[in-house]
Amino acid sequence: MKGKTKKRKIMDVLENRYLIAVLAILTVIFAALSIVFVPEDPSRLVNRKIAVYTQGGVLYHTAFLKNNSLYGMTLSDENYPTSLVDKIAVNYVYRTSEEVEGKYHFYGKAIYTISRGNKEIIMWEDELFNETGDLDKGRFSTLASLNFASLNQRFEEISNELGMNRLDRKIRIYVNVTEKGVFGEKETVDEFSHLIEVIKDPAGVYYFRNSDKILKKSVTTEEIVEKYVSFFGFSLNVSTAKMIFPPLLIASSIPLTAGVYLRRRKTFDDLKELREFIVEGNRMNIERRIRLNSVEDLKKTFELLDKPIIHFTSNGKETYVIVDKDIAYEFNRDL
Repeated sequence: MKGKTKKRKIMDVLENRYLIAVLAILTVIFAALSIVFVPEDPSRLVNRKIAVYTQGGVLYHTAFLKNNSLYGMTLSDENYPTSLVDKIAVNYVYRTSEEVEGKYHFYGKAIYTISRGNKEIIMWEDELFNETGDLDKGRFSTLASLNFASLNQRFEEISNELGMNRLDRKIRIYVNVTEKGVFGEKETVDEFSHLIEVIKDPAGVYYFRNSDKILKKSVTTEEIVEKYVSFFGFSLNVSTAKMIFPPLLIASSIPLTAGVYLRRRKTFDDLKELREFIVEGNRMNIERRIRLNSVEDLKKTFELLDKPIIHFTSNGKETYVIVDKDIAYEFNRDL
């Protein structure tokens, strides 16, 4: 009898409309969070900066001039009068902020071109100098010379031989560095390239374009970090969220389903008129039994006998019994 009373109390709690409303809200929330976080990757790959270093190269230059009364024999400036320049001595200095090993390639070319529409066509190239070597603790310094008297003579020779009056000449200096070292406890292989061009301006001066180049670089390492989400003011990682929200969804949806079912069943209760006359009880040992076929038969029997209706469940069925003396009138149906 006590067990039946306890079960009835549980059913009454589940049928409470306020509890059903709360469970419905929680189920929607947990379902939405589960949909969001279950397919989400619990971690992400990030790049963490572990070191910063610089690479830089500068081309210093000095012009040796023809006999003149203005500048003297040498001039170090940004612009050099083309009519006075005999040759230009260049000094290229490269350094990196770390003491690394590596190799460098320093070379120059005179490139003879023509223009066809918007396309530049190279007709000939002369190598002016070519040097390779090893870095000394991440540095190197080297010298070279551009003899413009020879270059101008060479230009006339090539122009005449090709028969091209509109031939153009470009003087370019190339620097390529490959270095290897430990940056922030990470072994790194890096490269540096620098292109410098000697420009002959229509105004009558030579100048160096892009004579210095400084790069600031970062060394990074890849790390796997957990993703975090904010939930009602609490920070929660995605892996924990994936473990929490689906079980909470199940935990809220089960009593919600049961409560909705019980309320629906109660709403459409075909014994609603008799509920106040129904009491919980147990099966009785009465030999004479009359089985009733429907709820209507149970109602008619109750009206005729005016006896309390005893209710109990057994083996997945519920039974309503009206006892009159030594006869039990039974109505059975599935739960």
